[in-house]
Amino acid sequence: MNIQEIINKVLSTDNAAFFYTPTIYGKSKSYLFLKPQKKISINSLKGLDNKLNRIDELVKNGFVGYSLMNYESGYLFEKTLHKYLTGKENLIQFYFYDMKDVIEIDSNKIELSNDEKFKINNFKLNTTKKEYFDSIKKIVC
Repeated sequence: MNIQEIINKVLSTDNAAFFYTPTIYGKSKSYLFLKPQKKISINSLKGLDNKLNRIDELVKNGFVGYSLMNYESGYLFEKTLHKYLTGKENLIQFYFYDMKDVIEIDSNKIELSNDEKFKINNFKLNTTKKEYFDSIKKIVC
């Protein structure tokens, strides 16, 4: 599949998304999410527990998805910052898909460019896979 085809599908479908996994990770898979079945938006503390429970329910029922979180979504989870919540913007959005609407693509089979003038030659990473994951663990933990 050509990257331009993927981009066109994402641009022409509301709330579609593409998650690419680089080929340096061996048998890497990328995912194209099309036609969300459910959308949950969180913009205030009102109904937050109910929405989080609904998200758990969707996952238990086999839906998969992704979330977009604004930086300000942290206001929801830190009591001292609740005063900054306006309720006017979607702080967190969840999009859920039936597995039939998620296309798994072998990353090695994605044609990234047909244009030779943008080709990268002799690309070398400056960290090992282990160093990369260790760095991510430092951020997350």
